Amino acid sequence: KYLKYREELSALINASQDIEEKVRLEVKLHDLNSEIKLLEERILYYEEMSGSTLVEVTLRTVTSE
Repeated sequence: KYLKYREELSALINASQDIEEKVRLEVKLHDLNSEIKLLEERILYYEEMSGSTLVEVTLRTVTSE
């Protein structure tokens, strides 16, 4: 989901001729990339701590709720 949104934002930035819009979209893209990086780090952390893969952790979380 995030990766698709990142692709769409990149395409909009490349297509835009309006400098202000381009800057605004680049800020959104930067924020999105930061959020993706945090999620990836969190996934790795949970996998390391639990000794399980993300799918296993997700299944445990979903079934326990």
